[in-house]
Amino acid sequence: MGLRAEGVTGSATECGPGTTQVHVQARDETRGSGHGSDRV
Repeated sequence: MGLRAEGVTGSATECGPGTTQVHVQARDETRGSGHGSDRV
């Protein structure tokens, strides 16, 4: 959370895309596990 405030200066550009990729991977893992939480 703190990174967000610091990232706003410029690191946000790197943190933004990176966070998106992490989320995509997490969703893929959730789908494979069959949790269904991602669907909701």
